This record gives sequence, structure tokens and C-alpha cells, in this order.
Amino acid sequence: MSSVEKRTRNNVTRYYARWRDPEGKQRVKVFDKRGDAQRHLARTEVSSQTGGHIDAKHGRTTLTEYFDEWAERKISAPQTVRAAARDRHLHLQGRSARAYPSFPP
Repeated sequence: MSSVEKRTRNNVTRYYARWRDPEGKQRVKVFDKRGDAQRHLARTEVSSQTGGHIDAKHGRTTLTEYFDEWAERKISAPQTVRAAARDRHLHLQGRSARAYPSFPP
């Protein structure tokens, strides 16, 4: 459930968009226009329902770790496993220290 709350202070009107993220934590973002707040809530609701929500603060994983997890789930043919291992070595060598936001499976 999400809502837009109108607040006026010192003759300045702001619109507070409130929603709960997929983890259940309440979030608030402030806008100058009501339409902007409503559009933001519509986007967040759609992304959370379709699984497109990625919280950059949630956790961090290296590209190599992500590749290894992905390869374990998706690759089964022996020849493809060898090719993936070769590609991992060629393209991810030395890049494993760089962290990326967690991605949904």
C-alpha cells in the first residue's frame, strides 16, 4: 500500500510519497508536484510486483561470484562448462574485487 501526503509549511507545499519496499521497510520521498509523487509510486509498485526491484544497499557481490552462481544454475553440458570456465578466466580475471549490487536470480 502506498500513499501521497500533502504538507504545507511556510507557504511551501510538498508531497510525500510513502510506500513499503519488498523487505517491508517504509520509504519516503518528497516531491514538489503531486503528479511526480504519484508517478514515482506507480513505478515502485510495478517494479516490486514484477521482481524488478533491486536494492543497491541490500548486499554486494562481485561479478565473479555472480557469474559462478549463474553458471551453476544455468549450465549443464560438459562442453559449455569448459567454455564458461575459459570465458570466466579470460574476462573476469582481476575484476573479482569490484563489487556490484546484488541482482535477482
